Amino acid sequence: MQLNRKEAPKVELSSVFSFLKAESEVLNNGVPFHFINYSEQEILRLQLVFEAGTIFQKQNLVSSTVCNLITEGTKKRSSKEIAELIENKGVFIETECTAENACVSIYCLVSQLESVLPILIEIIEEASFHEKEIQDYLNIRVQNFNVNSQKVGFLTRNEFTSFIFGKDHPYSSKVVDSDFGNIKRDQLLSFFQEFYKKGELEIYAAGKVNHKVKQLINNYLGSLVRTYSKAELPSFAAVPNDRKELYINKEDAVQTSIRIGKQTILKSHSDFPALYLVNVILGGYFGSRLMANLREDKGYTYGVQSGLINYRNVAYFVISTEVGYKVAQDAVSQIEIEFNKMVSTTVSAEELKLVKNYMLGSVRRSFDGAFAAMDRFKSIRTLGLGYDYYTNLIDKIAAVDANELQATAEKYLQFETMRTILAGKL
Repeated sequence: MQLNRKEAPKVELSSVFSFLKAESEVLNNGVPFHFINYSEQEILRLQLVFEAGTIFQKQNLVSSTVCNLITEGTKKRSSKEIAELIENKGVFIETECTAENACVSIYCLVSQLESVLPILIEIIEEASFHEKEIQDYLNIRVQNFNVNSQKVGFLTRNEFTSFIFGKDHPYSSKVVDSDFGNIKRDQLLSFFQEFYKKGELEIYAAGKVNHKVKQLINNYLGSLVRTYSKAELPSFAAVPNDRKELYINKEDAVQTSIRIGKQTILKSHSDFPALYLVNVILGGYFGSRLMANLREDKGYTYGVQSGLINYRNVAYFVISTEVGYKVAQDAVSQIEIEFNKMVSTTVSAEELKLVKNYMLGSVRRSFDGAFAAMDRFKSIRTLGLGYDYYTNLIDKIAAVDANELQATAEKYLQFETMRTILAGKL
């Protein structure tokens, strides 16, 4: 049989696929331990996840400052000594702070795990937050903040969650210049004591997690004294800005940043898979309708994207792009046109098939390798979901039709329900 090289091969992705799944145990001290043992190489990623995100802080920047400074000195060692110890063992350590959690991660060879675990314990038990480290860190951060404040994209991003949820909402991430001067060492120590030493902890390991690795983790991390104190959750009732539009004038800006969105449904909602598909069609991948309009047709931008951002208690939909200031208002009008098309007309069979295949492939790729598969598990675990979320998502994406998508767009993505922020020369 001779191949017809003028026609692309047909691609049909099955909605059935297998993926790496995490196993779960409990350490001697009651700490949940999740692991994926899947690697031919002697490498390991170990993550300690604390319920210590920004929603628990009583003052801006406290959570992220604690997270970023936790490796910068203990009662026994300076930040330099810790860095040298880590580097000499070929170990990489990083920290990350999100709205809900703080994570300390180490990447190492399995052979180095036993020697690095005492250092890790010292960091999470005895971080000292030296005054010099605090001031050096805050000085760098305030300088970065001042530089970023000249960028229109940063201005809309900094305002957005406050605009849609309200300035006092726990998920509002707006930072102002005065926040940096309000951070005191005793606040950091208090937050560290409450949310790291007494707060909820879960441990995730991926890579070469053999019997010896599990035994070492239990011997060291399972011996930590944990006096759990359940964090009191703040109120998540949104009180958004009364205005539907916010304009931030930056007279010297060549570009205008546009951010449009609203609060929306959680991943646990039965309508989420259809909304997820609507989002991808609208602006969730390179071939989206917004890209075709604003980039390919109008030449207004290098890129435009939409997304669904999910937390445990709230979620929001957002579109973001940057365009020349002279075409900013028309760009907003074009975005509105694309919203209206999603609501008023059904998606063609060809476009629907293309996007479904893209999404099914994207879900598969997101499980590629032990680290990625653990990230997927950690994501649903944080949201209080199980692996059935992924199987249901795949099944519903495969089954949804054009009429359901149109109804979903009409229900959740009416343009008049959106809030819009523009930053630039107005």
